[in-house]
Amino acid sequence: MILKPFDVILCKGDKKLISKLICKITGAEYHHAEIYLGNYLIVDGMPNGVKIRPMDRSLGKFDAYRYKGEITSEQEKLIEEYIQKRLNCKYNFKELILQLFNKQDKDKTKVICITLVTEAFQYAGIDVGEWQVGFGQICDNEIFAKVNN
Repeated sequence: MILKPFDVILCKGDKKLISKLICKITGAEYHHAEIYLGNYLIVDGMPNGVKIRPMDRSLGKFDAYRYKGEITSEQEKLIEEYIQKRLNCKYNFKELILQLFNKQDKDKTKVICITLVTEAFQYAGIDVGEWQVGFGQICDNEIFAKVNN
């Protein structure tokens, strides 16, 4: 699979309890979302905060989804700017629990991984709809296409 910068990576198949809980809460097979930055780097929101990491950490099972439209150079800069603003942001455990009840936490100083992905695209003016409340929706989202192996 050839990934391009700003592809959304959805991870699956992890046996950890938190990963199983996330799948149960969201009703999806995915437990984690990341944005591919290029050069084998990703950005994601994990319990230890928002970080840029080498992709080898995510080489388990995953699917990648690509924005069907063109991401302009200005939008790329805005996504990168958003990511820089969110680096080291704390993980929002409360948000994860609230999703059980279809609610969202109003605390915007913390994130969960799918919110980070959603907000990065929205910051760049790309309307991604309401899929920040679960992973399953991105798979059905008309503006993203699954990247084939």
